[in-house]
Amino acid sequence: MIPLSDIKTHLRIEHDEDDTYLTTLASAAIAQCEQMLNRKLYENSVPDDDSNGLVMGDDIKIAALLIIGHLYENRSDTTDKQQYETPMASKHLLNPYRIIPV
Repeated sequence: MIPLSDIKTHLRIEHDEDDTYLTTLASAAIAQCEQMLNRKLYENSVPDDDSNGLVMGDDIKIAALLIIGHLYENRSDTTDKQQYETPMASKHLLNPYRIIPV
C-alpha cells in the first residue's frame, strides 16, 4: 500500500539491503493502523460491502511511515537506557478516523 520508494525516502535509505525487511515493517505498520482505527484500509476505493472501510489518505500514510521509522530504528523490545514516552504523532494523525466500539 505504501511504495517501497516512499519508505526509503522517508527513512533516507539509499541501499537495497533492507528492502525485504522494510516491506515487512510496512505490512506491520498498516496492520497497526487498522487495529487502532478499527477499520480496514484500502489503497484506492472502499468496497460497497465494507461500511467502515477507509481509503488511506496522506495523513494515514504519514502515520504509517512514522511507525515504520520507529520500528526500523528500534529493533529490540528492551534497552539498557532509560526511555521516556512521548506523544506519538502517528496516534494524533490516526485519531480523527478512529471508530471506538461501544
